[in-house]
Amino acid sequence: MTRLRLNESALNARANSILLERSDSARNLYHHGVIHLCFAVILCTIVFSDNRLFAQDSAPSEVSITNRTGDVPYSAQIGTQFEHVELSSGNLIVTIPFLHLPGRRMSFDYGIRYDAAYWLLINTPGVSQYWNVEMRNWLTASTLGWTSTQPYSTSTTATMAGGTGCQGSGTRQDSEIFTDSEGTKHVFPINYQSGSCQDVGFSFYNQQGPSINQDGFWGTGYGNSTVIGPDGTQYSAGGTSGGSSTTTNVFADMATMTDTRGNTQVVSPGHTDTVGRTPITESTNGNQMVYTVYDSSGNQQKYTVNLESIAVSTHFDYTYAQVSEYNATRTTVASVVLPNGQSYGFTYDSYGDITEITLPTGGYVSYVWENTPDGSLRHVASRTVNDGNTSSTWTMAYTYSQSSSNYTVTLTSPADPQGTVHNTVYSFSYLDGITPQITGIVYDPQSNGSFVKGYSMTYYQSPSFPPYPEFTGTALLKSITTTLNAGSGGSGGTVSQKQYDYDVFAFERYDVDCSKNLEACAGQTFTPEFDAISAGDVTAIREYSAGTGAPGALVRQTIRTYLQDTTSGYGMTPAGLNPLKRVKYTGVNIVDRVVDEVVYDGSVTCTGTGFDQF
Repeated sequence: MTRLRLNESALNARANSILLERSDSARNLYHHGVIHLCFAVILCTIVFSDNRLFAQDSAPSEVSITNRTGDVPYSAQIGTQFEHVELSSGNLIVTIPFLHLPGRRMSFDYGIRYDAAYWLLINTPGVSQYWNVEMRNWLTASTLGWTSTQPYSTSTTATMAGGTGCQGSGTRQDSEIFTDSEGTKHVFPINYQSGSCQDVGFSFYNQQGPSINQDGFWGTGYGNSTVIGPDGTQYSAGGTSGGSSTTTNVFADMATMTDTRGNTQVVSPGHTDTVGRTPITESTNGNQMVYTVYDSSGNQQKYTVNLESIAVSTHFDYTYAQVSEYNATRTTVASVVLPNGQSYGFTYDSYGDITEITLPTGGYVSYVWENTPDGSLRHVASRTVNDGNTSSTWTMAYTYSQSSSNYTVTLTSPADPQGTVHNTVYSFSYLDGITPQITGIVYDPQSNGSFVKGYSMTYYQSPSFPPYPEFTGTALLKSITTTLNAGSGGSGGTVSQKQYDYDVFAFERYDVDCSKNLEACAGQTFTPEFDAISAGDVTAIREYSAGTGAPGALVRQTIRTYLQDTTSGYGMTPAGLNPLKRVKYTGVNIVDRVVDEVVYDGSVTCTGTGFDQF
């Protein structure tokens, strides 16, 4: 897997660092800020309710800032690998690994995760809007906040009414979303509709397609019967959890993994890995869930998850509509006892948000939550770490534009050893219209606009890819500009830049919606269209030297060629076809392997093959 990484040391012994990398799991360039702390595994949990006492969770119809789980591409985080706050949304994520066991070409990894981005605003025809909990692979059927780390998928189903002048009806299935083991959601343009009007039928079926996250994943079959990762690993139905389907929501555990050599495992308790071992088992006794694993000496080790019931009552007070709040009793995690007898404990507020995690060391991590001004989102406003003696607090102030979708997050860090408090301002914008991307970072900005260090980012975004104006994929990073010692208003300074190009291909799909007019669709033969998208492969990097007030000359170029570009049977390219005429999945979906990388200086003219050519 290719990685691009920008590591900058913290200014004035600041604890947070910056990481721009293309991760193995998400396969995206993203900006990642981390506070490094010497704490072991940490936990958290969440719960929700609803005053209408809705008994069923809802499958998401899309991925937005309110339910975008996992580490978000083009954002920043504050915390540790075990607990951290996602700054673009203020979401809290906690991961506790139970097991990492190498196997035949695949490891068996299992644990539990808490992710607070589980609220959905539901708008059902004939029913007022209401807040509900997102359908997930909860630890038990009534658990909130906590899931296992095994993959799962969701989709929605509905009936279509004939309407005036049409004696008929139809069915549809949409919103195919796969959540991987890292908690990252992948959205696929897979759907079907079928029905009839006056006994004249119609149907179409988008049975496969790439993830619109532009991360190299490929889905086939509604209900995501198979999802293929960028390395060729296939995910299919298997495993058990607290998730289940309902009349209008389809759920599937997707813990069966098969690699390109045919090695198979089901990453779920009680199932076998690639060499036939049963790495982890689960037993439930009342409010305890016990997970048993084996250490390197073959001895049993137990993780005990203690559950409790709590009442949850939301008060979003959503500005734009009369929205029913959520009130219910759900199950959450009270504590986790580790094999060595040490434990982590959790405290919650009335929303079920974690407000404190107690640590085996005697210290704690606490969080203060707040609602956005319009009541559409809830985020962490401060995070405090106590090591048993001393507390350090990071505050996050969200400022929203009144005239655009742009907003900023000002992160105030604890004082450094010299007693200086530092501020970092992160700017975000909804460039793809769905989720925010980071567009700027400024360290210690002064009142006159000057700063010591800053970054600005641009993106390839919809609809800027002619001849495919309907392109709706997640924005991809186009450039990063670094500025040092900027003057008043951010002018001048020493400026350098990196630019990125990506692969691009077209895939076939039916861009049709018959739900509003069955009569118009009856008897029709639909013609597929082509949409352009990327697998997120960086095909070229251009680096410009430092200049005064603007980037200097081009000094370095890196050109990459991938396996699917040179060898038939990989990726989505049928043999003999141009990459922009990729039609259907025809081989092994291995789209993350660089087979050739050439580095040039700035004197050579290099021609890209991706987005830069449009």
